[in-house]
Amino acid sequence: MSHKYQRVLLLYGVCSDFPVMSNTAVTGLDHQMEPTLENIREILTTKIPTYIGSRRGRLRSGSFDSDIVSCKILGCHVTSLGSLNFARSFTSHTYHAEIVVEENRTKVSGENICKIMRKESLIVKRIAGNESVGDVHDCKRLFYVESKMLSDIVPLLLSSPALVAGDSDYQYPTSNLCKAYSLFPTCYFTSRKRNDSLIVLEDFQDSEYRIGGNNSLLLDFDHITLGLESLAIFHALSYALKKRDPQSFYSCVVHKLKSGKKFCAENKVNELVYAHAYLQCLQHAALQPLELFATKFLDGGQKYISGVRRLNVLLEDTVGLIRKLLIPKEPLAVLCHGNFNMRNILYRYDANNKPIAVKFIDFQDVHYASPAIDLTVFLFLSASPKLRAESLDDLICIYHQSLLKAMSEFLDCPQDDLLPEYSVDAFKDEFSRHAVYGYILTAAYLTSAVSTPVKIGKMFEMFDDGIPSREDIDECIRHNLKLEGEEVTYRLVCLIKELVDKGYL
Repeated sequence: MSHKYQRVLLLYGVCSDFPVMSNTAVTGLDHQMEPTLENIREILTTKIPTYIGSRRGRLRSGSFDSDIVSCKILGCHVTSLGSLNFARSFTSHTYHAEIVVEENRTKVSGENICKIMRKESLIVKRIAGNESVGDVHDCKRLFYVESKMLSDIVPLLLSSPALVAGDSDYQYPTSNLCKAYSLFPTCYFTSRKRNDSLIVLEDFQDSEYRIGGNNSLLLDFDHITLGLESLAIFHALSYALKKRDPQSFYSCVVHKLKSGKKFCAENKVNELVYAHAYLQCLQHAALQPLELFATKFLDGGQKYISGVRRLNVLLEDTVGLIRKLLIPKEPLAVLCHGNFNMRNILYRYDANNKPIAVKFIDFQDVHYASPAIDLTVFLFLSASPKLRAESLDDLICIYHQSLLKAMSEFLDCPQDDLLPEYSVDAFKDEFSRHAVYGYILTAAYLTSAVSTPVKIGKMFEMFDDGIPSREDIDECIRHNLKLEGEEVTYRLVCLIKELVDKGYL
């Protein structure tokens, strides 16, 4: 597999949390793949023009574009990017497509007809076909969430603040509204039908956006600040819609995502299997660093002993704990990204290599919950212990200030009108109550997704013959911690100490 398309797979949530496999994963355009590729070509050629037209119509009030546009696909070439043998590949297979588009652009007045021919590079995600493995990894549900989010919910969220400006302001959008539009990848087509389940997105490969951070999954202050400001704008979109039109928000957003939310119906057999497998890994990943913590800090006083005991008790029922922490509570419940880490954030840079813009990818885990679900994971995973020790309160305030500013613009109201309902203290309280969620996800991520493909394969091979035993999972995570070395274990031990010192447990 070429280096270029290793990066493509990384960018589009196919393996956003995991290393990329070797060249042997490429399947290419052989005769066995041809029927699938031909099916994709047919769908792209026939469906994209209609889809773009209908979507443009729905977005016209917020698109800042008064032209009438019609499209025709003149040519389409599709290539498989391979089938990968680890977690995210269970959700979808990925393809690269190049299309030749004829675009006819007409002014509303009927004058100045312009015909443009252009080539576009696309990424196509298709739901994985392995039913038995797919059930365990919940791929149908994850695919549903991402396609629903990109096709229906994002346009609805963006249309709400756009309506505030009025027709006369379309050519002069507010800064936060411009940033809100740029947060999301262009979606050319989605379908959840059984025979043509596709998500077609713009290809970022040749753009100026790329993943930031370093090999240790850490971001510096500038990257984290921009990430938090962008997350605040994303959250502000759903807060604004909830305030402006609560009926549409709950019926068209919250209720539509319920069927895609993990662990929401305990009586479903497949969900129980998936929840057990997934949360067992989370539980043991979170428990393992406690042994390391004990050797360093349990002689430091009663508060550490009590804190670790409390964390142990909480983790005895990780399924129940996660379910409890994901329950939305008003008024601060918001549409969360759900997997807000540096692998799902693309940055654009200026001439001095300073991050200046952001795009989000991988919307498979979107759900309605506390904003702290996104905040704790992002800050615990991406900010070093030193940076959090120096600036955690400041970083939460940066998020909050950006949120109030965006909500004020989207709702066309003074920021004072949003207080005390959306006060900084309310968000700090949410952060405190959900900090253990951030710790669990951070521990799982760092013990399974940082370094080599070998151990990643081992982690997920355990599920090939059913649900692995506790002993097998423990052994795998212990091995992974050894592979990661002192840096990862130090970060997790420091995070446990932080939870105790700040009274989060």
